[in-house]
Amino acid sequence: MTSRWQANRNVLSYAYWVAIAFVVVSLDASLWACPQSNGSPPPSAETFHWTKPGWAPTPLVPKDNPMSDAKVRLGRALFY
Repeated sequence: MTSRWQANRNVLSYAYWVAIAFVVVSLDASLWACPQSNGSPPPSAETFHWTKPGWAPTPLVPKDNPMSDAKVRLGRALFY
């Protein structure tokens, strides 16, 4: 007959391995979901048409993360 301590230890051991498996599967899935670079440069920030008031300056956009219509649509879907 197993003691209460051994039964709790077995449950914790099982939960530990389930958690480890979950982390491994999650990391594997996230790595496969990363987009692959095709070597083409991203579109430039000048291709995006800013609709802003005349008094507002054009926002600074990093060269490696240009603005796009897709980003605007995503922002509206998430925050409106």
